Amino acid sequence: MRVATTTSRNWSRIAPFEEACAEVGRDPQTIGRSAGVMIAPLATGSYDSVYGRVVTGPAEHIADMFRSFRDAGFTQVEFMFEPQTIEALDAVAPVLELLDAD
Repeated sequence: MRVATTTSRNWSRIAPFEEACAEVGRDPQTIGRSAGVMIAPLATGSYDSVYGRVVTGPAEHIADMFRSFRDAGFTQVEFMFEPQTIEALDAVAPVLELLDAD
């Protein structure tokens, strides 16, 4: 299952997906779940992009968002960051360090 944004849009797709699996006798845990999210690690407030709402905040907040996908059974989360600069990429490092420590 692949979804394109964060928050309730992702979670609202899980129940119908699991129901469809039950209808055909498939264990939903045998299917990988993938999500794509946008983050803006340098933003200090709300941030929207052409892709919709972007996750902002300190490293711990962004790491918690990634953890929520893991806890919901997602097996892969791809992310893009804005702005697409070296500074923003460097700001992702603390998020990854927190996740590596889990």
